[in-house]
Amino acid sequence: MALLVGCERENEVNVNPEEVKEHLIGEWRWEGNNQTGRWIFYENGTMLAEYTGKFAGAKSTTWWEYHIKGDEICFTNCSNPLLTPGCYKYEFLENYTILKVSYGDQVAYWYKVKD
Repeated sequence: MALLVGCERENEVNVNPEEVKEHLIGEWRWEGNNQTGRWIFYENGTMLAEYTGKFAGAKSTTWWEYHIKGDEICFTNCSNPLLTPGCYKYEFLENYTILKVSYGDQVAYWYKVKD
């Protein structure tokens, strides 16, 4: 199994990361837990994560680097040591219009925003 060490990355599973990346590129939205989320994946391996709460002033914006490691998508932010890197299981559904992301028993469904 590949390990994520700091900001190093490996890909030992038989998945073409570039093919997966093609389906990720663009904007995805999520809603739940009194907030909305927006992920925008870019071709250069970066992703903007923006969360807005239902209450005034509740907003968070973070830039991440991402990479595909088999059936996981991994996020790192080497320029901000306070942010914890992590890998999450992913699965595309409904002809690549839904991105299912899970960590343990927690699951979130992200919906592709039409261009």
